[in-house]
Amino acid sequence: MTVTAEIIADSISEAGVRITTFVLDYPRIVHAELMTHREFSRNAASSRAIPTASVLERVMNDPAMPVHFGKNQTGMQDAGEHFELINGYTPQEWWKLMALSAAKFSEGFAEAGYHKQVANRGTEFAQNIKVVVTSTSFDNWFWLRHCEMADPTIKVLADVMLAAYNNSSPHMLLPGEWHVPFYFDGYWSATTDAKLFELAVDSHGHTLAEALKISSSCCAQVSYRKSDDSLEKAVGLYDRLVGADKVHASPFEHQGTPIKTPRFVGGVFGTNQWEDGVTHMDKDWKFHSGNFTGWIQHRQLIPNHVCNSFSYLQD
Repeated sequence: MTVTAEIIADSISEAGVRITTFVLDYPRIVHAELMTHREFSRNAASSRAIPTASVLERVMNDPAMPVHFGKNQTGMQDAGEHFELINGYTPQEWWKLMALSAAKFSEGFAEAGYHKQVANRGTEFAQNIKVVVTSTSFDNWFWLRHCEMADPTIKVLADVMLAAYNNSSPHMLLPGEWHVPFYFDGYWSATTDAKLFELAVDSHGHTLAEALKISSSCCAQVSYRKSDDSLEKAVGLYDRLVGADKVHASPFEHQGTPIKTPRFVGGVFGTNQWEDGVTHMDKDWKFHSGNFTGWIQHRQLIPNHVCNSFSYLQD
């Protein structure tokens, strides 16, 4: 079992707003707690996408489990480490036996021809999950989870994330330059002049559109734990995500560019001065784009990225 946190893109604007993208690997048993943090953009490995054989191999050889087996008492915190044997087995051994038993049932579903969205569910308690997380603020996360009151397993995750965050130096980006996880060093900056900005390329020879496609494609591919960062793969997957009848927009939440602060005229910031992608301003006069503060989120530039006109009369 592993609990890891790797920063794959780390940027900061002239205004001092930092945006960071992690690739995390941790026990799925605490995934629901991470999902409660609404400032996070996230894409995660999916039980519907990963072949059952791959899931079973990891569950049987290295099952995810709690990092701490605590003694029962009332309330949400345990009474300290518990060492009572269970039918002669340590808690870690008993958990592994439970995982092996579940794996056999899961294998039965697969052998009977059931889809992985069924077969993989029974072993989720023993699975690790790979997750991409991007945010412009981790304050509330660390405040709640880097804490002795937190679940011990999620505290370990917060601990390794905090260590990575403190050891990383963000790259300064200006408006028009982009934070693009999985793309080379994690940012795109034009190095050639072009009459049309859309034709400008960076040091790798890619336009901004190409860099965004590669980044969002790799974020989407996390759902099945593999990644192909080729431009050919990126274009094909990007077109499927955007061109479908229902846009699948979460992979576009991880890319961003610094917001240009509009002029302060007549005691207000005129909304007609706001850039495309700015969604709102808070009471402290900070500009937001979706769940980002100070950065335009790529998703907010995608047409039809959310439905606000569902017909409730349909069957």
